[in-house]
Amino acid sequence: MRQYNRGGPSTCCRIGRRVRSLTRSRGAAVGGRQRLLERSLIGIRRGRGWLLPRYQFQVQQQDGQPVVRALVPGIEQVVPRLSPELHPVALWRWFSSPSSELVLEDEDAPLSPRDWLIAGRDPAAVARLAAGL
Repeated sequence: MRQYNRGGPSTCCRIGRRVRSLTRSRGAAVGGRQRLLERSLIGIRRGRGWLLPRYQFQVQQQDGQPVVRALVPGIEQVVPRLSPELHPVALWRWFSSPSSELVLEDEDAPLSPRDWLIAGRDPAAVARLAAGL
């Protein structure tokens, strides 16, 4: 995975072998490019390839390098509800900023849409918020 970080929030990765394997549907040959066309993944066109914002993936450090481990659960239900006109930085801010509408019953602090999904909460709540952007 080659990553791109221009010192800002738009840290991306190219569609590499690991990302391709994660973006395949169960049993179906639907890869990252197909998901981009279906708008179930966010991608930024760069030349003949795509850059995929890392906030869509669960990334861990391995030997000092970021390694994509999995898609954020439920992301494929949220992305189609987002306007394709939204700027990539606006999307990053939205996915990473706490929302007062995403609070766990036993917590007081709101979660970001990304953290809500990673916690295994209902993606429909995030999809409803996405539709309102």
